[in-house]
Amino acid sequence: MFKGAQLLRADVRNADFTRADLRGADFTSAKADLTGASFKEAHIAGVDFREAAVQGVDFSGCFGKDAALFDPTAI
Repeated sequence: MFKGAQLLRADVRNADFTRADLRGADFTSAKADLTGASFKEAHIAGVDFREAAVQGVDFSGCFGKDAALFDPTAI
């Protein structure tokens, strides 16, 4: 679906990525705004969220969350 996508300068506030395959997607360098987005049960292994706004994001039931990259001060 979005596997390996580069979502540069993306404004995906409140987007619904439920069950999406986002493995390897890149949300960096754009500082994507993911505020309020839903990633329920999505595959997020290798996704780089380090520069994305992730406040209020629902990561419940995600696959590969331990292999995703986060800014520890943002979550």
